[in-house]
Amino acid sequence: FETPLFLFSSRTAVLNPVLAGFGLTAISDPNPKTQNIVYTKTSRAGTIEDLHLLDLKSGKDTSWPLKTLAAKCAFSRDSKLLFCAVPKNPPARDLPEAWLQGRVSFADAIYKIEIATGKAEEIFHEGGDVTSLIVSDDAKKLFFIDKKTGFLYGLSLE
Repeated sequence: FETPLFLFSSRTAVLNPVLAGFGLTAISDPNPKTQNIVYTKTSRAGTIEDLHLLDLKSGKDTSWPLKTLAAKCAFSRDSKLLFCAVPKNPPARDLPEAWLQGRVSFADAIYKIEIATGKAEEIFHEGGDVTSLIVSDDAKKLFFIDKKTGFLYGLSLE
């Protein structure tokens, strides 16, 4: 089934549809001025499609050829950067359910994406199966949990 994503306005108490798709996962940026959503979808079979950024103000939808789940991404506090853990060899089916249920795990590389330019750069090659990615307020450190071990890791970006 397709998964819908809705945006709720607390001012008008209206629930508006934004996106829908198979295997939809999404996160919103922390900056209310920018109103960006990062999302990924899968094919009907569960193959990960490209990473997207939807600007809710303009309606512009930007994509990068990175195959990951939006749940493996995090925005910088100022919403200028996006960090994502990208599986090196994701399975060809049953995502995101197989990963969420713990039936498969990944070996991730971590990418930094400059939202204004769209430039994506690999910054760390051996991330384990990254979950709970957090960017420090100054965007100089990343923290994440390896889903397989439960260990917390910190990565300096300087």
